[in-house]
Amino acid sequence: RIDPRTGKLYLSMIFDWYKDDFTSSGGTVQKFLAPYFAGELRSDLQRNAYQIEYLPYDWSLNEDRGR
Repeated sequence: RIDPRTGKLYLSMIFDWYKDDFTSSGGTVQKFLAPYFAGELRSDLQRNAYQIEYLPYDWSLNEDRGR
């Protein structure tokens, strides 16, 4: 979730836990995400314009719902 009004980027904790995987090419998490957006938002992400807040991970997503 991105809130341009407050300048905050809300991401899953996975981006924090595996930060090295997203930044291994010398970039930042925001620069990793930038190509998936267009226009001003892409530019803002490329400049690391947002403060990142990591959201709690929802472990229930891993539960087997087929039972």
